[in-house]
Amino acid sequence: MELSDDAKAILLLTGHLRTRKSLRELGLLNSKQWNRLRLYLEQNEKSPGDLFEEETILHQWAVQDQWYPSENASKCVKLLRRGTALADATSYWESLGFWILTYLDDDYPWRLKERLSGHKEAYPVLYGTGDRSLLQHGGLAVVGSRRPPEDLEDYYFDYARSLGEEAAEEEVTIISGGATGVDIHAMQGSLKKAGGIVIGVLTHRLLEQATSIIYRDYLEEDRLALVSLVDPEINFFEVNDRYVYGPVAMQRNKYIYCLSDSAVVVRSGEKGGTIRGATENLEKGWVPLWVKHSKEHDEQAGNKIIVEKGAQWFPETKEIKDHLHLALEERDIRRAVILLTVNLSSDRSDQLKPLDFKEWGKFAKSLWGRDVTPANLIHEPYDKILKKGYQSDRLGERIPGLLSPERQNRLPQEKKNWRKAGISVLTRRDKGYPKILKVKLKHESPALVFVSGNLGLLASDQKKAAILGAKRNINETDLSYAHSFGTALAREGRVLISPNVTKTEKEAVRGALESGGKCVVLLAGKLQEILSDGGYDKYLDNQQLVLLSASAPHAAPNYTVSRQHYDIACSLSDAVVVVRSGKNDMVAKCVRSCRKRGGLPIWVRKTERDISGNELIVKQGGHWLLNGKNEFFRLRDVFDYVDAPDWLQHQKQLSMFPRYGR
Repeated sequence: MELSDDAKAILLLTGHLRTRKSLRELGLLNSKQWNRLRLYLEQNEKSPGDLFEEETILHQWAVQDQWYPSENASKCVKLLRRGTALADATSYWESLGFWILTYLDDDYPWRLKERLSGHKEAYPVLYGTGDRSLLQHGGLAVVGSRRPPEDLEDYYFDYARSLGEEAAEEEVTIISGGATGVDIHAMQGSLKKAGGIVIGVLTHRLLEQATSIIYRDYLEEDRLALVSLVDPEINFFEVNDRYVYGPVAMQRNKYIYCLSDSAVVVRSGEKGGTIRGATENLEKGWVPLWVKHSKEHDEQAGNKIIVEKGAQWFPETKEIKDHLHLALEERDIRRAVILLTVNLSSDRSDQLKPLDFKEWGKFAKSLWGRDVTPANLIHEPYDKILKKGYQSDRLGERIPGLLSPERQNRLPQEKKNWRKAGISVLTRRDKGYPKILKVKLKHESPALVFVSGNLGLLASDQKKAAILGAKRNINETDLSYAHSFGTALAREGRVLISPNVTKTEKEAVRGALESGGKCVVLLAGKLQEILSDGGYDKYLDNQQLVLLSASAPHAAPNYTVSRQHYDIACSLSDAVVVVRSGKNDMVAKCVRSCRKRGGLPIWVRKTERDISGNELIVKQGGHWLLNGKNEFFRLRDVFDYVDAPDWLQHQKQLSMFPRYGR
């Protein structure tokens, strides 16, 4: 079993390595202690593998960490010297078909990386057997009680089993905990159907379960992956009459949810692991959660409590197949939106033309008020869902092609490439999608955006300004002005928004970033290429920057997309500063769109020699940024206006204050 130095260090500090002793006896780090050490290493730009050469790091961490006794650092040093035990354990596990993934490995499940990043109780290692690629697929999490009331066992267990069977028919992976009761019935329901795929997240006894007759055949058929957070041979050890690994049973719930696309609670008690796991998922917002109706006389059921916390009931009138589609609706909406609006890198442009933002806006609008979502297009023919008259015949011909099985099969690899490049996809329904775009651009807001970097900047309360500049007739004075304005924004703690199309706009970004400022940079294309050339790496690592694009990461820029990105830039901003504009270029068109939407102040650079485009913007309602001031005071003008109460802004618009005159 090939292991990196990082993986070896993690296993030595946290793993039993076939030793039948408790955590305390061995001096191993528990999950909380490990994550505090991990954070310390990251803050000091170190990796776990560095501990072999720099053991003093452990002592330095122990001194700083108020929860970890300094004398225990020496135990950690001894743990790192268990090389023989590590080699013996990994060799034995490999001979039995087991594998090990740490959170630093490339093929560690990406959903866990995204959702549990920085979680104080996340486990650093996954032990498993079976086809580990299944962990990347997502699917439906099914959880529930081990022992519902005896007279209701058939009611709940039959439902769980039928849900598993339906998932197998629809090629949906079932993710569950392998425990007696609801879990095992859902897993067996899927596995006993031809083609059913299951992921079992176990608390312990991985070796025992993997070699049992229940699972052995399915593992050999690559239809099952079993994972555990602790060593394969660990059972519930009793120490001082307490189960040492009892907490793992609670912690594994988050892994069940975070490996999935959606989750179903079949039956929960008022207390216990099921309701605690469901509550944590709702609080963290990991995946949509659905709940089956409990029987009226099941007085101890906690299903209603979970719904009161934010989950959704399954309609009792619907069939189980409909329940499955409802549970996975968000996943299928995302899939449909991507397929309808994005050209995959392997598509030929002369064969497929995705819906542009205007076409998508009209199409999405046609779905409003009807009991139809893009997810329905995944399961049913287009012409069956949308009857004649909803859309033109031309669009009706394109949509089935964009949603073809061939493209659906290629999409997972495409998404994998995006994740590998550090790119996230946000649809309008995602929490991270900028709400202001939906408010200002309405149905013309992008169906989805591709982002990389500090996503918090999109939702930040910091005031933001867009700096725009024409593509033609620019001079060194324009570039100097933009650079100094970007610098001033950085020094004042404001965020720069840039369409990043012209030299002027790029110079403003350079000024802001070099001064330690924060920027939202829009890219009309080639996001993957720009990320791979490394020019922005420093600023991405420093959390100064988020790159945003409404076009496919591999796509080349074009006029339509660039024009849309100007509108996005202005919609994200609290004010717009125009360095130079033509009479009818993209800057001028963007300003006109801003004026129609209203509520956004437009500031225009005043020069000694008149710029016709700038003068036109002021005549149509813009404000001059007068000469004779440095950028710091010009910036104060911009944001004094933005921060002023509504009544004062109205007075300024009436030119009662000369410096705000038109």
